[in-house]
Amino acid sequence: MNSVKVNYAAVGITLVVVLVMTLKMYHTRVTYRLHTVNLKELLSVSIDLAELGGERVVAVKQEHKLHAESKGETKEGKQEMKTDGDMQSHRTILAGFHTAFPWLDSRIVSEEHDKHPDTSQSVNPNKKRPETDTLPDLSVLVGDITIWVDPLDATQEYTENLDEYVTVMVCVAVKGEPVIGVVHRPQQSDHHQKETVWAWVGQGVSSNLGSIGVQTDAKAPDAPIVIISRSHAGSANQTIKQAFGKGHAVPAGGAGYKSIEVIRGKADMYAHVTVIKKWDICPGNALFNAVGGHMMTLKGEIINYDKSGSPVNEHGLLASVNNFQYFLNRLGPVFDSEQKR
Repeated sequence: MNSVKVNYAAVGITLVVVLVMTLKMYHTRVTYRLHTVNLKELLSVSIDLAELGGERVVAVKQEHKLHAESKGETKEGKQEMKTDGDMQSHRTILAGFHTAFPWLDSRIVSEEHDKHPDTSQSVNPNKKRPETDTLPDLSVLVGDITIWVDPLDATQEYTENLDEYVTVMVCVAVKGEPVIGVVHRPQQSDHHQKETVWAWVGQGVSSNLGSIGVQTDAKAPDAPIVIISRSHAGSANQTIKQAFGKGHAVPAGGAGYKSIEVIRGKADMYAHVTVIKKWDICPGNALFNAVGGHMMTLKGEIINYDKSGSPVNEHGLLASVNNFQYFLNRLGPVFDSEQKR
């Protein structure tokens, strides 16, 4: 009779591997169910990292080493650009989140991807910041959080030296709802200063957003000023003309820039009719929500920013502080009819 020889070393290694994997899975479940994140600290870190990412964006531009390349084409045949400014900002922001909140690594969605991220960046989650230090300490579960990062919004304009449109953005969504939005303008221009605006829905907004007053639908303008994309406009001009007749479309770069312009009263609304990614619009969505405005699809749908869903918003976009329903009632049907063609 042949005897069976047991390789005890192999069995031992297998058992160790199984044990490690089991413990890792258990730790992940416990982290998601029990570990919480302080939103005030997350806001402070998001502001720091947007500004640090902005420093890299500016440095790359000053060094004249953009290394611009296309990531591919949109459905409309427009090129989507990527530069070293995008990548260096991305690495800085993700490294900073990792050092401050390592348990959030899997909850971050960035526009860019990198197999070799910078691991040297460090930020202090307990940093005292005058504007945010008086805000309440509120915590949420790790599994309820999704962080959207746009390391360089308006890359096309960045390559064209239209620096006023360029921003670095971070958004924190809780259970799919945009709660914290940070938009940092890293470069001074002839028309705009370097600045960071932020909002925490229900808790506070940065003082530089100004005083916001929500009007009524009765005061809706006959010829609204509509800010639209200059590089991904699609049929926006025709849609606005058909919906309002006298409406005036103003092309501009960057979703962050356009959101702030509307909130500050430089335009009546922000409209977009082509596909747009959620890292572009989540920060602005949080800003609008915080000041009493709205951002939805042109079908009147609330946009869900949970990581489990698609990163693509396909049904257009409308955002305004005032008269939102009036604008939606005019633009929505025109958008629907164009989609059915």
